[in-house]
Order: sequence, then structure tokens, then C-alpha cells
Amino acid sequence: MYLKNRNKKGFTLIEVILALTLGALILASLTVIFEISSTNWRQINQKREIIQHARIAMIRLTDELRYTIRLNDSGSPNILEFYTRKLINDDWSPTWMKYELNTADNLLYRTAGPYSPYPIAGSTTEYISVTGFNYQPLKIDAGGNLVQLITTDPIDKAVAVNIGLTLSDIDGDTFTLETTVMFRNRFPRETV
Repeated sequence: MYLKNRNKKGFTLIEVILALTLGALILASLTVIFEISSTNWRQINQKREIIQHARIAMIRLTDELRYTIRLNDSGSPNILEFYTRKLINDDWSPTWMKYELNTADNLLYRTAGPYSPYPIAGSTTEYISVTGFNYQPLKIDAGGNLVQLITTDPIDKAVAVNIGLTLSDIDGDTFTLETTVMFRNRFPRETV
């Protein structure tokens, strides 16, 4: 008859296998949680970048539009042309400005005077594209309210402009900014 020595210390094979299995399950769960957190962080970071691109472009555009002395009718809803009297390159003289949505590469380009256009919204190396840019000139009606210019109104009646800018990422998520900018340098002598 064999007597078991109950004073031996250590783990049985079943206890070791059970501990290893439990450890593997915990490690797998932590890996899944980390992967989900990492994916969520990437998505939030992409959305933050979209908002940042749109905000910077809109700030620059509205800042230059505030000093508009003449708005040009480009004939295209994707091209906004105007003359501004803002200090640009140490010069207060009127400067021709152009903002254009290039639908071929989905970038919003800015041109100031004789300089070459350069993108201010969207990215050629990232996942952000400009999917919409539009503007609507506004005038003051007889009641003192801002209303849209109608097709028979001359463009020089505009005292403000509505701007819309839409950016999207590769997942199709979009972010739109809209604002109304009053021109500081130009006010009509009479309302229409």
C-alpha cells in the first residue's frame, strides 16, 4: 500500500494548465480592449484633424473677406473672387484674392495677387478632402435684413457673404462649417 505524502509543496499539472488558460484569456481580453481603444483613438484623431483643417481655412477666409472692397462674380459657385484692403506683405493697397475648390484633387486653393495658388484646406498626403465650398452674396433689404442677392441684382450691392465649407475623410465622415461675413470696408449708401 502506497501512502501519499501530503506535505509535498507545488502545483499539480491541472492547476498549472488552468492557471495558464486563465492567464491567456485575460491577456486576449486585454489585447482586444487595447485594439478597440487604439481604433477609437485613431478615428477621433481623424475627426479632430478634419475640424482643424476646416477651422483654419474658414478663419483665414473670413478674416480676408471682412476687408473686402469689391466682390467679383466668378460665375462659378466653387470660385470666390474679391478685392481686399487687408495688410498683405506690408502693403495696404487693394489685393485680388481667389478661393477655388479644385474638384480634381478636392483641395481648396487660395491665390493672393500675382502669387501662385496653394492649398489651404484638404491634404494631398492625408485622408482629408474638401467636398464642398460655396458662397452666397447678401444685400440689405428695405427692412434692414440681410437677404440673398437675386440674379438681377448687381454683385456690387453685396455687403456680406454666406460661406459654406465641407470636408470629409476616407471613411466618408463629413464636417461642415457655415458662416456669414459682413464686409467692414464697404457699406451701401442706400438699401435696395
